[in-house]
Amino acid sequence: REAGPRRGCLRVGGRISPCVSSDPMAPMKRPSHFGGSRSKAAKQDPAASCLHAIRAAISSAEGYPPAVRTMLSSGLEGSLLVRTDERHQVQQEVVGMIGEVLSASQGACQKRVEAVAEKRSSSENERAAREAAIESCAVALAERREAVAAAKAGIDEAVRAVGMAKAALEEAKVEQRSGDASLEAAASKKSRLEAALEGDYAVLKRGGAPHAARTTKALATLGHELGLDAQLLEAAQVALVRPTEERGSFDFMVLEQLEGELGARIAALSAELLAGEGGRAERASKVEAAERDVSAATKALAARQADREAAEVAQREAEDALNAAEKARRGIVPELAQLEAVMEEAMARLSDANEVLVSYAHLRDRSSRDDAKPEVTADFAAVAETGEPTANSA
Repeated sequence: REAGPRRGCLRVGGRISPCVSSDPMAPMKRPSHFGGSRSKAAKQDPAASCLHAIRAAISSAEGYPPAVRTMLSSGLEGSLLVRTDERHQVQQEVVGMIGEVLSASQGACQKRVEAVAEKRSSSENERAAREAAIESCAVALAERREAVAAAKAGIDEAVRAVGMAKAALEEAKVEQRSGDASLEAAASKKSRLEAALEGDYAVLKRGGAPHAARTTKALATLGHELGLDAQLLEAAQVALVRPTEERGSFDFMVLEQLEGELGARIAALSAELLAGEGGRAERASKVEAAERDVSAATKALAARQADREAAEVAQREAEDALNAAEKARRGIVPELAQLEAVMEEAMARLSDANEVLVSYAHLRDRSSRDDAKPEVTADFAAVAETGEPTANSA
């Protein structure tokens, strides 16, 4: 099916001839000389419409002084519209100059496309790198969160360990208090007996003790607590209260027997204490070990708490890094969109420049032998690739 004319093309002789560009590379004002009186040949030559795009391309060509661009634009009708076999050498040189300007303009458009493509590729690589950074930050954040969870679990375990250590310590202390109670009682009795025997009893035995009756009664009370014979204690009270010069043989016998009983009780208590020293030391050692366990468990708990705090700090840092990476990726999206727009514009300008070169090549190579209804068969691909117009005979 037959489509409408391409943009910037002229239908001549039933074919599409790329002569007139309806969308020049950049908006520009019409040259002051364009639209004035033309030569008779220009008015009669149907290919004169091709000059519109060529003139616009020359007027917007960069790198050339305005006077040069004006000179070439003004000489289009008198050079490029003249058939190649009818041109003078000067006209041929002008046509060559026009081709040089158009080729340079097309080359600049090509370089612009390549530069934008390179920039877009670099930006695409940067976006890929930022997306990779997001993935890396996400993995790091997941690891930090796992570390926080592990640290919290470690704290729970450490709390249980502290509780168990404290319970074991309390149990050891209870066992120590229970086991040491009888030894402490025995030690107290032994101490009181030794003090009484070397103190109050010795004074009473020598005689002349103040408040002898009261002291003797206290000594008897101690004897009752120790389970001494009641009759012996009663007889000893009588003997000790009696002045020494009035004591008889019975009194001395009673006192001797009392001393023997007291000494025997002291010896028994000493033996009991000696026998219990091993158990006492074992219980004390057990308490000390339990206290060390509590201290170690408490330190371990503090370490786990420090680990959790460090893990939470690392997690927050990982979250900040991920947010920054996502922000960086979002920041490059507008740049890529802008580059796409710039590339589209650059490609459009390059397409226009290629079409202008094809139109130029057609006009440059026309001869008077060509059919009155010219057909242009332009190799657009070659123009786009080499930047040089391809001459094709009609």
